[in-house]
Amino acid sequence: MSTRGWTRLLVAVGLMAVIASACSPIYVIRAGIAEAKILRARRPLPEVILDPATDERTRGKLTFAMEARNYAIEVLELDVGNSYTSFTQLDKDTLALVLSA
Repeated sequence: MSTRGWTRLLVAVGLMAVIASACSPIYVIRAGIAEAKILRARRPLPEVILDPATDERTRGKLTFAMEARNYAIEVLELDVGNSYTSFTQLDKDTLALVLSA
């Protein structure tokens, strides 16, 4: 076999090894769908804080998050971008599970 043939064979075997060890496409698709649902349901923090349907505990935590963000901007002069500006109420306690072997 020529050098070119060996190179192609090694690339093919390496590609198959990477594909075989990668995450299941079904897992990745499900994770993507779940992330899209979370992003679609997000609401601006001020809106959630002012909403009468928001419970006091959640309102307190979100108010604290806004105050911490403002402190980072005004006192520490950090560039926070759009971090901590929206909130999504989840129906479950668990956001992610990680299993490693």
